[in-house]
Amino acid sequence: MFAVTQLSHTLHEHLNGRGALETLVLFLAVWWAWNYTAWATNWIDPDHPTVRVLMLTLMLISLVMSAAIPDAFGRRGLAFAGAYVALQVLRSAFMVAAFRGRRMGRNYAQLLVWSCIAGALWIVGGFAHGDTRLLVWIVAVAVDYAAPLHGFALPRLAGRPRATGRSPAATSRSATGSSS
Repeated sequence: MFAVTQLSHTLHEHLNGRGALETLVLFLAVWWAWNYTAWATNWIDPDHPTVRVLMLTLMLISLVMSAAIPDAFGRRGLAFAGAYVALQVLRSAFMVAAFRGRRMGRNYAQLLVWSCIAGALWIVGGFAHGDTRLLVWIVAVAVDYAAPLHGFALPRLAGRPRATGRSPAATSRSATGSSS
């Protein structure tokens, strides 16, 4: 909710075409981070102590990202980008470890690679200024959103394995405290 408030204040302070585009880029990043976190937490046991530590860590990183929103296209660009990338990479790396040796682990490994590719662009944009930052971050958003459209495919690897047809609750989760 803090991120949404920050986004609305940012748009209010920059109520023009450029401000709307910048706010849209930030919104798409915030939404994407939330979307992937919600998706990941469907697959893991929230009562497991390691999962609780992950969630607390992700919340703290989200707070940093949200606090940077008002000046993300100014002096806080690197703080926003760094926090966003940390969220994406940490969560995906956790899921790779939690599901190692399983199809879901491979899915998250491919997502992790895509997050690192997009993350490099986010960080580069964090060092850039003005129009360059905006353009680099637009490309970063495009990479983030293109990954699932292409099945998280990577060179020399097939796209992500198809879903097992099992509900998230029925999936084996030995590294996160549950079993099928």
